[in-house]
Amino acid sequence: GECARIIFSAKEATCKAVYPTLGRFLDFPDVRIRLLRAQGLFVAEFKASVRAIAPAAGPLMGRFLVDHELILTGVLLPRSTSTTTQERLSPRAIPC
Repeated sequence: GECARIIFSAKEATCKAVYPTLGRFLDFPDVRIRLLRAQGLFVAEFKASVRAIAPAAGPLMGRFLVDHELILTGVLLPRSTSTTTQERLSPRAIPC
């Protein structure tokens, strides 16, 4: 259904967003998505195997929008590693 398509799109966006930093492609099972559907948000969390090669790979916040058959997703990458996980996950930290 629609939730499965949102999760698929969120995983795809996450994998593409972190590729330049990790230098390798992630498999879909490497990423777990938690939907905050009412807010149009999702949290992407990485499996331990990813954190082993990239210890700073903390959860990332993303947004999604569903418009009829179109699903748009985007992931927010932290500006620097000095940002705490709580700050990155705060919906107030999302600029749009």
